[in-house]
Amino acid sequence: MSNRLFDEIIKFVIISCMNIKIRSLKVESFNPITELTKVVIVGDHNQLPPVMPISPPKDLEVVLGSLFSYYVEGHKIPSNQLQINYRSHKDIVDFTSSLGFYHDLKAHSDNAGEVLGGNIENIDQKDRWIKAVLSKEKVVCSLEHDRKFDIGVSQLEAYLVARIIKGFYQMINPQDAKEEIQFWTNKVGVVAPHNAQGRTIIQKAFQIIEPVSKLEKNVLMSYLKNTVYSVEKFQGSDRDLIITSIGLSDVDKIDQEAEFIFDVLRFNVLTSRAKHKLIFISSKDFLNYVPMEKKVIENVAKFNFLVNKFCNKEIIIKFNGKEDTFLKFRYKQ
Repeated sequence: MSNRLFDEIIKFVIISCMNIKIRSLKVESFNPITELTKVVIVGDHNQLPPVMPISPPKDLEVVLGSLFSYYVEGHKIPSNQLQINYRSHKDIVDFTSSLGFYHDLKAHSDNAGEVLGGNIENIDQKDRWIKAVLSKEKVVCSLEHDRKFDIGVSQLEAYLVARIIKGFYQMINPQDAKEEIQFWTNKVGVVAPHNAQGRTIIQKAFQIIEPVSKLEKNVLMSYLKNTVYSVEKFQGSDRDLIITSIGLSDVDKIDQEAEFIFDVLRFNVLTSRAKHKLIFISSKDFLNYVPMEKKVIENVAKFNFLVNKFCNKEIIIKFNGKEDTFLKFRYKQ
């Protein structure tokens, strides 16, 4: 949930409670501080806490985490979990439920079967691999490559993401600037753990999309910057298509960042932002990483479950860039 929406909900509850009291008491005798007796907090303590440069002391984690963690975990205030997801396709909801945060979570019938819009035949015939990746019935997908030594920026992944975005742009085929703005604000989103990878994706996407865009160059760049986000910034938002680019394949760098990059709360956020399709892009070395700490081992297992178990079908894709590259494309069938 966005901070703005959260603030509006709290403001609404407080004003509502005040209005009830004002109707039952003389206005001059009402003290909102002492008379207000109930506040309803709407949100989720499984979302990401504020970003901090260092980890908080163990006994202050609950206090410094989030408002929800403070009350739900610290003070054991009872909470009621919603059982129906009104956002995403059933395959995405099923995977979110498998992470263990939400029990008996089901997709509402209105969105359970919703798939990507647009005409896939609009994609250039030479880009058959993009057609395969953007296939509407393949809702939860992964792309795995074997490039090595990427330490937070992967040129290959950035190029793959940019090409997939262009393919989806062709599917939707916006006819004017207004429709294109809707595309960038509602249809597509990219999540990258590192800002450097995000900037690389923005540059690649701009180079590929700008020749066909209906927007002025500076306007297009502005919307791209609000389409490619870190996990933290994407919290509270959603898009029809979410593409995730990890950007790490150097084993030493993965080891240094294991606790951050395999954070299961971060994983929960990035996979649950998608409404109709999720594409998870990473390296073979990232998926094969074996950590030493037990907590990280459990988290790594969830990433591997998405790619190698939940995505239960596999095909090999030949990607023609500067040189032929073979990608392992897996999807949920």
